[in-house]
Amino acid sequence: MNETQPLWKFGRLMAAGIICLSGWLPLKAQDDEKKSELPPVVEQPDDSTKAAREPDDEDRQNHRHHGQPVVMVGNDFVLKEGEIVDDAVIVSGNATINGHVTGDLVVVAGSAKVLGKVDGEMAVILGSATLGPDAKVGHDVAVVGGTLTREQGSSIGGTPTVVTTLGIFPNFDWLKSYTVHALMLARPIAPQVGWVWGVVGISLLIYLLIAVLFPRPIQACVDTLEKRPVGSFFMGLLLFVLVAPLTFLLIVSVVGIFVIPFLMFALVVAFLFGKVSVYRFAGTQLGKQFNLAALQLPLVAFLVGALIFCALYTVPILGFMVWCAIIPFGMGAAVLAAFGGLRRAGNGRSAVAVPAAVAVSAAGAAAAAGPEYRNPGTGEFAVPAAAGATAAPAPASSNPPLMQSAASPADFISMPRAGFWLRTCATLLDMLLFVFVVIVAGPKALLLWLVYHVAMWAWKGTTVGGIVVGIKLVRVDGRPVDVGVALVRAVASIFSAFALGLGFFWAGWNREKQSWHDKIAGTVMVTVPKGMPLL
Repeated sequence: MNETQPLWKFGRLMAAGIICLSGWLPLKAQDDEKKSELPPVVEQPDDSTKAAREPDDEDRQNHRHHGQPVVMVGNDFVLKEGEIVDDAVIVSGNATINGHVTGDLVVVAGSAKVLGKVDGEMAVILGSATLGPDAKVGHDVAVVGGTLTREQGSSIGGTPTVVTTLGIFPNFDWLKSYTVHALMLARPIAPQVGWVWGVVGISLLIYLLIAVLFPRPIQACVDTLEKRPVGSFFMGLLLFVLVAPLTFLLIVSVVGIFVIPFLMFALVVAFLFGKVSVYRFAGTQLGKQFNLAALQLPLVAFLVGALIFCALYTVPILGFMVWCAIIPFGMGAAVLAAFGGLRRAGNGRSAVAVPAAVAVSAAGAAAAAGPEYRNPGTGEFAVPAAAGATAAPAPASSNPPLMQSAASPADFISMPRAGFWLRTCATLLDMLLFVFVVIVAGPKALLLWLVYHVAMWAWKGTTVGGIVVGIKLVRVDGRPVDVGVALVRAVASIFSAFALGLGFFWAGWNREKQSWHDKIAGTVMVTVPKGMPLL
């Protein structure tokens, strides 16, 4: 028996099983409707009761003689001699075929014994197959995770394929037991499957190491979950919805292929940090509810939350629902916390750079403006004190200086430069917005992408992604960005992309954080302090 045959036929056979399942559901509904329309059965003596039951058995026999599809989950199936069915799909049960299957036979997590005839293909997943002396299978026979036994006289019209180990595991009993006790019950953890607890222990150890080694990022994620639970959940859903279209767009752009490994790595990190954050958040909330300070300790809260969720994972149906729900919560919180960290890092640099530059410009303005000048840092008019006089202290203000009024284009030049990764985050967010545009517009989306950037740069000096991460495009000479400059920069970015993306990466190596198209257009990206409006 050949164990090196391609596995594509298994997918085809499983697809046939799904088709059978989808066709069986409306059929079952019709049968239920017919049964509901039958008149009530009146109590009769034993002979009459037997006679009344005979039509039901006859109906079932007719169904099988007419070749109706059969789908069974969790039960064994026996096709008697002389009976005919179309496709037969048996999940978590054994199949015995003495009659005639005119379509395909698919058995998952069970064994199949064929003594009759199967016109189509036969697939047994996580089980064994036995062909009797009079068995006839019209096409291929595929067995995964078991053995194929053929008695003399049996015939197979196609190719028999048996895959028992895949070169990795000695057998498939571990997968079969997990399928029956966990997947079939819609729960991640099956208490009676021993190896699952080993995986759970390793996972908890990894999560514990993350909680110990990265306490500040985890705390930021927990704070995000507490302050923005709804936003975290929908951000996580947005990631799952758009990750496939975004990956496709990156592949199509050719240049974006280099970004895909970083994107996948970021998703894995967000998943791990998110799970740790959700576990710790649950333990912390439990400690607050019972007013127990010990449960609110970071590591104790994490362990308590992890135990709670592991217990929930063992509950059928509910376990799968909980597992699916906390993933978008955790990943969304990790992404929002990461954006918040980037904003705080940029604002921290601004707190040193901006006041120093404002003080220098204010001193020069005071010397040349005469009796009255406008302080570029605060945007307010002030009168310089006379020689030898003591200036009166300025009134205290609760707002930062840059929030007093809108800053001029020249004020932005003194702000810290936006680095490569911050600009990449903004671009990825803009790409997420353009997924639906690509679906609707097709190849014209590239032109709309350029028009979008030109319009946003000329209008507000930033894009939607730039607003989220807090960056702004300014000219190096301090003048406002107009349509001409924005158009030159957009066209020059095509040149940066065609050079294998080297023009974009240049922003990470250049001292002024300028990409090639920034140098051509005479622009630079700066990080804006928190609180300064970009719209």
